[in-house]
Amino acid sequence: MEVTAAVLREVGGDFGLEKVRLDAPRPGEVLVQISAVGICHTDLATRDGAQPFPLPGVLGHEGAGVVVEVGEGVTSASADTELRGRRIRAGDRLMLLYASGSRDEEVFEDPDVFNVERPVKHISFGAGPHACVGMHVAKLEMGIMLEELLRRINGIELTGKPKYAYTNFVGGLKRLPVRLLKA
Repeated sequence: MEVTAAVLREVGGDFGLEKVRLDAPRPGEVLVQISAVGICHTDLATRDGAQPFPLPGVLGHEGAGVVVEVGEGVTSASADTELRGRRIRAGDRLMLLYASGSRDEEVFEDPDVFNVERPVKHISFGAGPHACVGMHVAKLEMGIMLEELLRRINGIELTGKPKYAYTNFVGGLKRLPVRLLKA
């Protein structure tokens, strides 16, 4: 498949949008159909030579989109450890479920209930050194979009059955048929 990507050809160089060939996901990889994308601070560190990365390389991994294909993603523990009272031995098979990250029952009361008043503790934009540098712009854009939309409509009506993307990596809504009710 051919896609447009942000490519960095040399340390200190400019990011350029180029057509690149994208293979199917390999083990441990996921294919996401991106709706919006940005450059994060790790991309900038790579550009500046502060983070080792083979060049030329595709950057701009921070984005919002829908998972459309998942490669094999099961791995094994590299050392003995304990996690939440459970012993994990080197070689034990493990699987990371990103979908559970913002739904941890030890962090959130009623994690599976939609609650707009819940304190914001989610990890949608990462945290620490992996925090998305564009998160504030994304939040601002989403707020403005919702504010403008809600001023123009009287409501949103579900017109069909939601379709979910069920994966063991990153799931979510694949389709949500709605009708906007005029104000």
